Amino acid sequence: MKTLLVILISLISSISFAQNRLIVSDTKTSHLVCPDKVSYVQAGDYSIVQAEIVPELSNLVRIKATQPFDKPTSLTVVCADHIYSFELSYGNDAPITYPIESF
Repeated sequence: MKTLLVILISLISSISFAQNRLIVSDTKTSHLVCPDKVSYVQAGDYSIVQAEIVPELSNLVRIKATQPFDKPTSLTVVCADHIYSFELSYGNDAPITYPIESF
C-alpha cells in the first residue's frame, strides 16, 4: 500500500511540474503573455537564456536561448500579485507565444 501511495504521489508531482515547462530556442524568440503588468523577471542562468520585460508592452516577457543547452534552467515571473515558476528546456520546436493563463 505504501509503495502504491509513493508511486501515485510521484506521478502527480511529475505531471504538475510538466505543466510549467517552456521550450526555448536560440533561433526563435518566444514571448510569455501575462494578463497584467509584469513586475519581476529572473532567468536561472543568463549565460544560456535571456529573459526581459518588453519595454513597449509591460505584460510581455521576451525569452530566448543564447546557445543550445542540455540541462534545464528556471524562469520566475511576478505578475498581478502571482509568482509563476517555469522550467526552461532547449528545443528547436519552441512556440512563439505562451499565454500565462494556460499554466
